[in-house]
Amino acid sequence: MTQLRRFLAVLRHPLPGTITFMVLWALFVKFLLPYLGGWLASSDMFSIRRGLPSSGKELSLYMTLAALATLCFLMYNGERWRRCQEPVWVFLRWKHPFQRGVLIALPLVIGAMVFLVQSGTGSEPVANPILHPTPPDQFSKLRNPFRNPSGEMLAEFDAALLAGEIDAEASTEADVIAYAKALSDNEASEADRLRAFRRHVIEEGRVLFMINCRPCHGAGAMGDGPMSVGQRRVPLDFTGVETIATLVEGAVFWRVKKGGIKLPREGAPWESAMPSWEADLTDEQIWKVIMADYDIAGNAPRESEGFSTETTSEGNGPE
Repeated sequence: MTQLRRFLAVLRHPLPGTITFMVLWALFVKFLLPYLGGWLASSDMFSIRRGLPSSGKELSLYMTLAALATLCFLMYNGERWRRCQEPVWVFLRWKHPFQRGVLIALPLVIGAMVFLVQSGTGSEPVANPILHPTPPDQFSKLRNPFRNPSGEMLAEFDAALLAGEIDAEASTEADVIAYAKALSDNEASEADRLRAFRRHVIEEGRVLFMINCRPCHGAGAMGDGPMSVGQRRVPLDFTGVETIATLVEGAVFWRVKKGGIKLPREGAPWESAMPSWEADLTDEQIWKVIMADYDIAGNAPRESEGFSTETTSEGNGPE
């Protein structure tokens, strides 16, 4: 109890109290606030699994506002402001080699941190910004395995429908419902099979899109989500012909997986607030989101040379 009282007494001093407050505020903004926003934005507040996407710019903004508010609070009372400065002046008057080492090391550490944060980042062009950075070759050549499923994937789809693992009656897709009935009556065609498979994937992708992408990109993929207002560069309207309609799906997969913050050199000079999703979504889920993205926007992906998105091929997704 004595140690606890001493600790609380230290926190009641303006300077340690301010430092503690700023650290706790940074942890709250970085880790808790996105999940609080995700909980409030979720249609089902008890099933939210991840927070809303956030960027370092938002953290910097909130920390700057907190620092200014704290400074105003400290300076409002003369005695409080004097007590806050007192330890600093005591340290500056302290004639000791340790003091000199701290005064030399502090600017070097701050400079190194700034260098590590800023090194390797491209600056945005002043005018005529590019809409899409160039993806690495290994991504631009990828094909969506769900748009062009293998025979094995289609057979597994049929088996899941027949076994009841996929509840066709609960589906919102008419093609899935109709194909399930035709399959049970042995009247299903290959064309119906492929169409139902794709619509089922899009249905799953829409759920993932609404949970993870809607806050910024909007329910209609028009870039008008509730989190788009505070972005320095507003998310693009995917319903236009000049956005995702000009991209192959491998390029979209790269942007979703790697994000737009601190893109590698291949993406310079582009930078956006798009977070990286590779730690939150599997490759399979990303491909499903992409299927839904194009469907919601009413667009089709650009076809790679010598390849049609309407033909069935063996799986070509990433390992």
